Amino acid sequence: MELAFNVQARLAKLFPAMGLDVQIWQRGATLLPHHSAQGRKLIERLLAKQNITVALNRPVTTIEPEFSPADSPLTCYKLWSDDHWRSVNSVFLVTQASPAPWLAQSGLSLDGRGFISVKPTLQSYAHRHIFAAGDVATMIDHPRPKAGVFAVRQGKPLFDNLQRFFLGQTLKPFIPQSQYLSLLGTGDGKAIALWGPWASYGRCWWQLKDYIDRQFMEQF
Repeated sequence: MELAFNVQARLAKLFPAMGLDVQIWQRGATLLPHHSAQGRKLIERLLAKQNITVALNRPVTTIEPEFSPADSPLTCYKLWSDDHWRSVNSVFLVTQASPAPWLAQSGLSLDGRGFISVKPTLQSYAHRHIFAAGDVATMIDHPRPKAGVFAVRQGKPLFDNLQRFFLGQTLKPFIPQSQYLSLLGTGDGKAIALWGPWASYGRCWWQLKDYIDRQFMEQF
């Protein structure tokens, strides 16, 4: 979503006379299912305003090279979704987190999608001496989306419980927050803010997002 907004905004600045047709093909039946109806309505309005269309229930099944006119500087592709296809110039494939193939042969306890299932202590259900955190793991008692906001906050409790484990102390459970702030840049100097059922759009949210991102990157 954020990529579509920013690609559209950037290309519109570079090629103001070109008619841009940006589309999002989504496998699922709901736009941003982990967010509120109010948030989805706000995003749908902004997408329509920016001439970005969304096709739901349309997984990309095949990408084929297509003949380009000799005088055209653009490469063409044929994008398929089952029996539906469309000619496009560029394709960005965006996928959700997926488990590493080797986990299936690891002998670890996994969830239904193939991620390591862990207790609230971030300890494997099947092997007490193995801990996992971040996108590779699923907290069975407190499932959350695979998002960085949850992954980074597991770092300290993971460190604390590793210390406790080696010292023979009782491990402490970690309960992630149920709501979190999402900030989506829209390429126009503004951003969308999503928090639980609440949603907002404005320049102040881009300034906050830019500040948070810069502070995070300065750690490295």
